[in-house]
Amino acid sequence: MSKHYNRRQALKTIATASAAAMLPRVLRTEQQTLHITGRELEIQITSISDSTLRLTLLPIENGRAPLIPDDGSLVRRDWGAPLATLRANVGKRDVKCGALTVHINSDLLAFNISDAAGKPLQQLTIDPQTGNVSFITGDSPLLGLGEGGPQFDRRGSIDEMRSGQGGYKLQTHGGRVPIPWVIGTAGWAMFIHHPFGAFDFSRSQGKFMPASADSALPLDIFFIGGREPATILAEYARLTGYPELPPLWSFGYQQSHRTLASREEIMEEAKTFRSKKLPCDALIYLGTGFCPSGWNTENGSFAWNSKVFPDGCGAS
Repeated sequence: MSKHYNRRQALKTIATASAAAMLPRVLRTEQQTLHITGRELEIQITSISDSTLRLTLLPIENGRAPLIPDDGSLVRRDWGAPLATLRANVGKRDVKCGALTVHINSDLLAFNISDAAGKPLQQLTIDPQTGNVSFITGDSPLLGLGEGGPQFDRRGSIDEMRSGQGGYKLQTHGGRVPIPWVIGTAGWAMFIHHPFGAFDFSRSQGKFMPASADSALPLDIFFIGGREPATILAEYARLTGYPELPPLWSFGYQQSHRTLASREEIMEEAKTFRSKKLPCDALIYLGTGFCPSGWNTENGSFAWNSKVFPDGCGAS
């Protein structure tokens, strides 16, 4: 015998069933929320060009993902709308960006990137506790990272990305000007726009380590796929801009000294070039305070050194 419900009983049954159906779904959504260093996370994947994509991980603040800080290193702030935006664990998903495809595994916070032929180029995995980014160093040289440091192949080294005279083996390698721009000669490159951190290339799995857990987000990586150096460098220029044309005089001969002991030696240097009719587009003597006869009196000072310039800046 079929059971009949009046209107009140029917509405009560529907409401109870609806609440029961909705409750597990809400709980599952909360369990699937992505986190890094304890903060809720939004993942964005943006296509920049046929060869370049942008992988961005942003902290969610008051329900919204903030803008990436503009530090002047990129030629543009806005690179278009993301092709994919994720805030919850969706398991595995593929996102095609030009000739590249990102294979997302949100369970592991892993991003496998392949080329147009489906050949794997790189695998990026983010540690949810520290924000460290692991990637494959491969069996071919790693280049890039700016001026100074281990030459020709960065593999086997740990680069703290310290800038300045004390960055790396000053006596033999000079100053260090680090740039978080890694070129894998197997056919990929990446520029880590944010945050600041160090690189560990001492193992088969390379690692980028943010300076601290608090600074791990936002994480902003531009990934380039290409086996031709011209493609890699052209895409880097697309992101950071082309260098300015140097002045004409910089192509000529420049004479530099650091250990001239007196004003007389400085002047004698210039007179020697003139008397011998030697070409010289710039005569340089370094001027910081550690030099015996610098133009200024000490590091950080812009006052003229009276021992070198008795008449001030009007000396000729």
